[in-house]
Amino acid sequence: MIISHALKYVYIGIPRTGSKSMNRWLLDYYQGEWYGEHHGWKVPDEARDYTRFTIVRNPYEREISAWYFVPWGAETVSPPPPANQFAELFRGTIALRDGNVRIESHETPEVRMNQFHFVRKSGVSLVLHFEHLPHCLKDLPFVDKNHVPPFPHKEERGVRPPGTFFDHFNADAEKAVWEYASDDFEAFGYHRYESGYADKFALV
Repeated sequence: MIISHALKYVYIGIPRTGSKSMNRWLLDYYQGEWYGEHHGWKVPDEARDYTRFTIVRNPYEREISAWYFVPWGAETVSPPPPANQFAELFRGTIALRDGNVRIESHETPEVRMNQFHFVRKSGVSLVLHFEHLPHCLKDLPFVDKNHVPPFPHKEERGVRPPGTFFDHFNADAEKAVWEYASDDFEAFGYHRYESGYADKFALV
């Protein structure tokens, strides 16, 4: 989590949504300071009246990114399991979608929440879309729309092959993602069976 007491904002970093790049951008240009864990969502009392924002990403693209991602702490880089094992392995995470199940071995137990529950639990009031970066940065209240600093691209470990989710995974895999992320589609303007941009929406 990044907080600026000077500019009165809180950034909630949802996994696989460009959070490391956003952290760097806020630290470099907008008086951001680290608070708690990288993907923490519990906003401290002293910042409860600040603007709380996050970035969300098309659920299909988020999951293909996660499938090929290699954690920074990993000592070796191994290829992911075959794509035809995605549905079976992914269904083990569906129970974690609302953050009520803890993963004791992980630095942030709730890290496998879907995006909807990250937003709901953290009290986010402003959502940006990954697909609209960097243009959507102008929507942040502390950003001068005429002078937006360059947004960095943080290289990841692991090699994602070209193509969308549907180029690599089968219908059973899609059903698993839908079961896990159906709230995300509805809340953030994404469409089932589409890997692209979101519709505009009003966050209530």
